[in-house]
Amino acid sequence: MLVSSVSFAVDAGEKTYYYKQTKVVKNGVSSTQVGGGQFITFIGDICFESTKYGVAVGHGNMDLQRELSTSSIKRYSGGCYYGTDAIYAFSSDLSVLNITTKDDVVYVYKRSTPPSGINTCSLIRKRKKKDSSPVQHSVTTSTPQYFPNLITPAIIPAQSVSSSTQTQNTKGHQCPLCKGKGRKIVENYWGQSGDQTKWCDECYQRVGIGHTHHKCDLCGGDGWIEGY
Repeated sequence: MLVSSVSFAVDAGEKTYYYKQTKVVKNGVSSTQVGGGQFITFIGDICFESTKYGVAVGHGNMDLQRELSTSSIKRYSGGCYYGTDAIYAFSSDLSVLNITTKDDVVYVYKRSTPPSGINTCSLIRKRKKKDSSPVQHSVTTSTPQYFPNLITPAIIPAQSVSSSTQTQNTKGHQCPLCKGKGRKIVENYWGQSGDQTKWCDECYQRVGIGHTHHKCDLCGGDGWIEGY
């Protein structure tokens, strides 16, 4: 029950009111040694704690709980200073507000004219500081996986070439047999039967079981032929 109540009429338009705290009730004991107040803005079936200009202070929105409301009391719950478990109960003309927390503490507010110079709520949750520590990024590597039904083009890994080899290559031509790789492909299927395959680490694909790589006998493994 509200500590004080009057008849109810809520307009769907946006309205902002200031509520001054007048009392707190803990374990049935009332105290008027309180102060401060909250601005609350109403828009349709939601309300939220705001500045005097209707700008939210960052506590979230509270929704009208129709199943908990009556013709004389409208109850809201959701994001607010007192937590998502709190219930905001307004009288019919929005002149009285009782806030009940999960600990059954009741804070009593009365709508009034805000004090001079007061432009926002006296109770605003402190925002957590952003973590300034550097973000740690983990890097993972993986080896190529074989998918039996997937055919991909061969990927030839880059070959490391010494500076002396690069100098020699400027004097000759790329070997037409190994295409400059220094190793040639040999296919040997004699005496084999059936569809047998394996993974080739040099071609990066599935190949026949008789597929091998050998040192190129045309260029001697250098990948180039002088004067060719």
